[in-house]
Amino acid sequence: PHSKFYVRWTHMCLTFAEAANHVVGPNDAATYGMSAKTAIQYVRARKTPDGLNGISTAVPGTADAYLTEVANTGEAAFDALVKNERRIETCFEGMRFYDLRRWTTDLTELNKAVHGAGVTRNADEVTFTYDLNYKVEDRSFSSAYLPIPYNEVLRMSNLVQNEGWDGWN
Repeated sequence: PHSKFYVRWTHMCLTFAEAANHVVGPNDAATYGMSAKTAIQYVRARKTPDGLNGISTAVPGTADAYLTEVANTGEAAFDALVKNERRIETCFEGMRFYDLRRWTTDLTELNKAVHGAGVTRNADEVTFTYDLNYKVEDRSFSSAYLPIPYNEVLRMSNLVQNEGWDGWN
């Protein structure tokens, strides 16, 4: 088996912005050579990849008044902005569940019903009816953590199963 893992520049910028914001705040560029705000500017100012090696050549350009306003508001407001940027930039990549799980303090966000678009062909065979509140599934997670695999629990006698999962005892 062969696995390939792709990490986009966007993912690195968003991860850096989130971590730097929690450690030194949104505007401190001295500690790590770049501020959390600058990392978000890279994400927002990027150009289409150059086609040769797939690396974006964009650098933060003109000032973004909204980004500056939120960064000056403080760490909590900037954290909300970074979370929203992650939601937008990584949609359809299957990362949202893991982001919510990482950020959660309770299970209300994870246990919301999942909705999709229900598309039905009308009798005329040409037009469609769209139901944007179509419920795909109800979710009921017992824990924000995934269970530890059973074979790992068997190998290490002192290992305790994650909260919310049966201990297989």
